[in-house]
Amino acid sequence: DKKLYVDILQDSNIKVIYNATYDLLNNAHTALVASGTAVLETALFNVPQVALYKLEGGIVVHILKKIALKIKWVTLPNIILGKEAVKELIQNDMKIKKVTAELNNLLNSISHRKNILKDYEELHGLMGDSGCSKRAAEKMIELLRSEQ
Repeated sequence: DKKLYVDILQDSNIKVIYNATYDLLNNAHTALVASGTAVLETALFNVPQVALYKLEGGIVVHILKKIALKIKWVTLPNIILGKEAVKELIQNDMKIKKVTAELNNLLNSISHRKNILKDYEELHGLMGDSGCSKRAAEKMIELLRSEQ
């Protein structure tokens, strides 16, 4: 929502771009991404990223997430790969120090970026060319069933 940015950015020279996701990802070096399908899209564009998400409810939601979710990760690339390729800073883990540290790591550590891009290569192999949405959904169902 544009109104969200008006007050925050009123005295800055930061430009917010809307409705150009794929153009931005095609030219991005690094990204901070709200958790969801955008994390998978960003990974498929080979952009090293950190996934961020926070709901109202703080520690209560954090504890409920840990109890209710029977999977280790919440982002699609991590679920599909079965490992943390994308750093997840979700709920109480989403702190300025942690976000800054991971962003600095993404921007400055060549080895960290290489590891992520290697994981993305594996992800591309698993996703394939056509029908990847169906295969991703099937893999998620398989993983969720195996956790029961």
